[in-house]
Amino acid sequence: MSEYIYNADPFTVWTNNVPRALLDWHELTDRERAEFDYIEDSDDPDADGIARFIRYKGVVYDIYEFLTTESFPKDHPIRQWDGYQSDSYCSGIVVRFVNDSGKPADHVVMATFCI
Repeated sequence: MSEYIYNADPFTVWTNNVPRALLDWHELTDRERAEFDYIEDSDDPDADGIARFIRYKGVVYDIYEFLTTESFPKDHPIRQWDGYQSDSYCSGIVVRFVNDSGKPADHVVMATFCI
């Protein structure tokens, strides 16, 4: 069993809460597409009809690479977010899907975090 000591250590999030549009594969530049070498030329990243890329702080992320926050305890502050991607032992990026229409979300709010 894992123990989370988040009450003693602050969980800090920095965001401007601005929804950012998710991007389709064809909206990326050739240079940006080259970063996703795990997507084969024969694959159609838009086949599922869901935009999956986001530009944030000069980096393009694949939303499919984010991990769900559901494995954290229900009272952990990260549960206010839908997914996270670590960039070090104690920091990373969190994402929250913006969905007001009942359709698949086409915007996300991004933030950086540190614990």
